[in-house]
Amino acid sequence: MSEEIILDYITDAASRFYAEAGIEYPSNAREYYRDVLANPLVFAKVIVGKGFLVAMAAPSFLHPGKLQASELAWYVEPEFRGTSTAIKLMKMYEAEALERGCTEIGMVCLESINPVTTGKIYEKLGYNKHETHYIKEVK
Repeated sequence: MSEEIILDYITDAASRFYAEAGIEYPSNAREYYRDVLANPLVFAKVIVGKGFLVAMAAPSFLHPGKLQASELAWYVEPEFRGTSTAIKLMKMYEAEALERGCTEIGMVCLESINPVTTGKIYEKLGYNKHETHYIKEVK
């Protein structure tokens, strides 16, 4: 799959994700996502038309000397929720993280989009709830 097809799909799907999450969609999203995906630490797993998962493999702050994969964004199209799409994306993510030498894999769950269902998927795949993430916008 070409990088342009991946970028097109992520940009398009991200606009739906932003709307669903109640977050303002940035006007420069395509250029920004192109730059993010060009970073060698970042990788994307895409099932065009169904969903995507973008992550970063970087040194772990908590466990010096180890690499950790951290999910940056992921989205499953509403019509594919409840199917195997989410698990397929996560398995693709886990395989890439292992290939990059990661020994830990992290996932995030937005409180505004299916937190209970998402948490159940994580637990089914062996993830443990480790921390709660808070964000504050500053200007």
